[in-house]
Amino acid sequence: DEETGGRLGAGYMAERGLLDADGCFIAEPSTPYLAILGERGLCWLKLVARGRPAHGSVPELGVNAIGIAMDAVNKVLALHGREVEAPGEIRDVLMGMGSLIEAASDVLGLRPEVARAFVRACSRITVNVGTIRGGTKVNMVPESCEVELDMRVPPSLSTEQVIEEAEGLLSGLGEAISLEALARVEPSFTSTSSYLFSALKSAAEEVLGLPIEGAIMPACTDAHYLRARGIPTIIYGPGSIGLAHSYDEYVLVEHLELASRVLCAASINFLAQGGVGSAS
Repeated sequence: DEETGGRLGAGYMAERGLLDADGCFIAEPSTPYLAILGERGLCWLKLVARGRPAHGSVPELGVNAIGIAMDAVNKVLALHGREVEAPGEIRDVLMGMGSLIEAASDVLGLRPEVARAFVRACSRITVNVGTIRGGTKVNMVPESCEVELDMRVPPSLSTEQVIEEAEGLLSGLGEAISLEALARVEPSFTSTSSYLFSALKSAAEEVLGLPIEGAIMPACTDAHYLRARGIPTIIYGPGSIGLAHSYDEYVLVEHLELASRVLCAASINFLAQGGVGSAS
């Protein structure tokens, strides 16, 4: 399932050469007016802090693992919000995403502040403290503590670079803290000069009567499995990104009709162009 990483779904099929294609559209919600060309990568890390137990009435006799973990988390959080300069083509797409904020309500169904956060995240490292487990009972100094972090990696950085930076920030804590990578996905991108995007743009102008915008998304989908194997992949489908995973998630009937028409026309355009390589 894509929601749990897709390793046993699209990942399994791609790694075994069962997804042999010249191009791919993934119908995740983008609205009919936006094409997702690339995604940030992800790096899920587990921090394990080790202390020494003691009675809670005299905490100085022990070493508090939760305290160590809190210190470690604060050090890694120094990476949150760090902007990373992207290479030329991706930089152009990111710069063009500024227009999404203006179109947030009318076109994308997003509140302007949501669109602003969406656009800002795409060019930055973000760190979310997802889970924390530690301690045995309230009157004991905790011996161990585990924290899981969700780090997202913008284009032009690798997950290995982010892990090395995190390790450097934690080096001063010595053996009291260890770091383990639970999952890693590299950032991915489909070129704006690809036949696939050219076919989609032409179809969108024909059906919608206006040019389609290209974008990067802050999360990731199964698209990275295909892009890693040289298959141009674009996320394009009905629905609003802002409603994903929310209460009462829905898709407008108008979006369903428009996106379906655009995808049908784009498929025909792609096949007519030969379906491989870059548009001239």
